[in-house]
Amino acid sequence: MAERLGIEHLVELSGTEAILGYLTPLFIFAAFFLAQVLLPALRVPGYAVDAKTGEPRNYRLNGLLVFVIAVIVWAVEFAGLPRDWFYRSSLYAVAGGTALCALIAVAAVFSQPRGEAKNPLAGLWAGRTRELSLFNHRFDLKMYTYVVGGAMWALNALSGAAYHHGRFGDDANPGVYLYAGFLTFYVLDYFVYERVQLY
Repeated sequence: MAERLGIEHLVELSGTEAILGYLTPLFIFAAFFLAQVLLPALRVPGYAVDAKTGEPRNYRLNGLLVFVIAVIVWAVEFAGLPRDWFYRSSLYAVAGGTALCALIAVAAVFSQPRGEAKNPLAGLWAGRTRELSLFNHRFDLKMYTYVVGGAMWALNALSGAAYHHGRFGDDANPGVYLYAGFLTFYVLDYFVYERVQLY
C-alpha cells in the first residue's frame, strides 16, 4: 500500500529506527519542556482572566528564543540527529505523537474538577478548565503546545527539504526549499508576535 501511495521511503526504517521514530515526539516534548521552563522569558499579561484573582493571567513568553535554539540544534545535527530525521520518521512519529497527546489530554482534563460536564467524553471534548499552569505559573500548557507545535511544524518542513536535497542533490526542486523557507519565516513571525496567542 505504501508503494501505491508513493510513500514507501517513509516505511524503510529499521526496527530500532521505527521505535525511535515512535518515541521522537516524547523526546521532543521533553526537550521543549526543559527549554521553555529553564530559558529566560518575558512576563506579560494576557487576555484570559484568572478566576481566582479576577486579574488577567500572566504568561511567560519565550517561544522565539526556544524556536531559534531548536532550529540551531536541528541545523548542527546535535547529538547525531540527522537533519532529515523528522521527515523520514514522520509516519512513526505521528503514531507516537498521537498516543502522547491523547495521554496529555486525558491527564490535563481529568486532573481538573468536573464542572458542568458530567459525561467524561463531554469533558474531554469541551475541556474542564480554560488554563492549566504548573510550577507557580512558570509553565502554561497552552503556551507550551503553541511553541512545540509551531517549532515542529517548521522543523518538519526543513527536515523534508533536507531529505529532498539528500535524495536529489542538484536536481532538487527549488519549490521544496521555497516552501520550507516561507513556512519557517511564517513560524518565526508567529513567535515574534507571540502576544496574539494570549486570548
